[in-house]
Amino acid sequence: MSNTAFNTTAWTDAAATAGRDLQAAALKAQTLSFDTASTLLGQHFDVLTKQAESAIALGREAMAARDLESASALIGKSIAAARTQAELALAHGRSVVATLNRHTESLQSLAEKQVAQVKPIKG
Repeated sequence: MSNTAFNTTAWTDAAATAGRDLQAAALKAQTLSFDTASTLLGQHFDVLTKQAESAIALGREAMAARDLESASALIGKSIAAARTQAELALAHGRSVVATLNRHTESLQSLAEKQVAQVKPIKG
């Protein structure tokens, strides 16, 4: 028992087109993944740069502190710097989540398009 429906030119063309579309979609998904990774790394680098600059400034002030008032002011600045770093970390975390959500939505949309293309071929 052979099924000749799969041997038709129309089915072969549809399968070939679906294969090309699937390949294009896979390349697009890969590009989205690279773009997302690049965005996340860029954001992370920016946050690390700000943290390093703050640490360097605080270190310079610590080296210059010679009396009790300077040390007290330095402790206050350390607390403020820690608060700022925590806020930066929170903002960075939110940015990462937003970027990953956009990435996931893009991949979901791509997958839905692929399913819509494959359904007609399966018959």
